[in-house]
Amino acid sequence: MLFAPHYARPVTRLCGPRASAIREKPCPLSEVVSTLAPGEEFAMLDLAGGWAWGYRRADHHVGYVPEVDLA
Repeated sequence: MLFAPHYARPVTRLCGPRASAIREKPCPLSEVVSTLAPGEEFAMLDLAGGWAWGYRRADHHVGYVPEVDLA
């Protein structure tokens, strides 16, 4: 069970012109859990330290994407 004192509405962002890895942690060396294709939708829930946290709309894989990779 996950307790959340509030809920964030996702903000849809598109992957830029190149594919981007969705990572387990906000670190370039972290494990890749999925990949965003160019133009694919990412539902962003949080943005901090240059990393967007959210999920891939197509299959709901959750993770971190570098902010610069999102349009």
